[in-house]
Amino acid sequence: RASRARPAVQLLGASGWNHAAVVDRGDNLTDNAVFVDTFFHDPDDVEADRFARRFYSRYKRRASTFHAEVHDAAAIVLGSLKGVEGDGHGLRAQVLQNLTTTRNFRGATGFISILDHGGVVRKPRLLTIDLDDIRVRLSEDEEEALRRRRFAPREEDGPR
Repeated sequence: RASRARPAVQLLGASGWNHAAVVDRGDNLTDNAVFVDTFFHDPDDVEADRFARRFYSRYKRRASTFHAEVHDAAAIVLGSLKGVEGDGHGLRAQVLQNLTTTRNFRGATGFISILDHGGVVRKPRLLTIDLDDIRVRLSEDEEEALRRRRFAPREEDGPR
């Protein structure tokens, strides 16, 4: 019996999708879904990998986005305290100056910059569901090539 192909629908989501419960095992209805999150344990990302491994070693559970954001925020604040002397308003002004000149701080959540008005700029991680796994999303060309190879007929399958 010929199978009917389902029409393709691109699923787009937010950070709440970065959870194993979202992955549709078997039917792969969520395959190729695209979503963002601030943190993802990517072994190819040195800082994210280092943080995730240290966190797991200490707490025996996986780090969440919240944990990674707190880690990075604490590191930025500690860094802004280096070389600061004095007390009172002068001390606070120096710390604020150091914070608002933070540019491209490399943390577990990627590169972080703090703007003059205190806003935080970071590049969210683009993630995807790949069959039964969540992983970092590749460029569109790389994703297309990967999926084309995966679903290409193999010689041992014979003619269709």
